[in-house]
Amino acid sequence: MAIKKGHNNQGFNIVHILLVLGIAGVAGFIGWYVWQQSSESSGSSEEICTQSYPARCTKNGKSYLKY
Repeated sequence: MAIKKGHNNQGFNIVHILLVLGIAGVAGFIGWYVWQQSSESSGSSEEICTQSYPARCTKNGKSYLKY
């Protein structure tokens, strides 16, 4: 009695492709969600810089770097 070997491996390959695409989609969605949440919660970088480090444009009564 000979064992018949099947050569139908296409379904197995499709499952792997769908699994990889699903994982990539979930990872992409999570990254997008985190990026959206962080960009909504914080102000613009210009506002943060001016609030954190105010520019010193005067020294000894002289004015420097005026824009």
